[in-house]
Amino acid sequence: MINESNSKNGHEASEEILSFLKEHRAVNWVAETTGNADLIAVLLYKNSEDLANSISSITQFIGENLKEHSISIYISEIKFTR
Repeated sequence: MINESNSKNGHEASEEILSFLKEHRAVNWVAETTGNADLIAVLLYKNSEDLANSISSITQFIGENLKEHSISIYISEIKFTR
């Protein structure tokens, strides 16, 4: 959730965050939502360290505008038959 009650204009902060996420190397998909979350993003990562670094850079950028975040991990393996 993005906290829009901080000193920076809420809409301006949301647009800046959305733009950052759209350009982030790990973000595959991002959407603005209503309800419990303001934004949802899908990240692609190579390993747990890569995921941790991506989450760290995103949360640091959002800073005090980040009210809450949660992480759901989905692991998919693609196998090709011969």
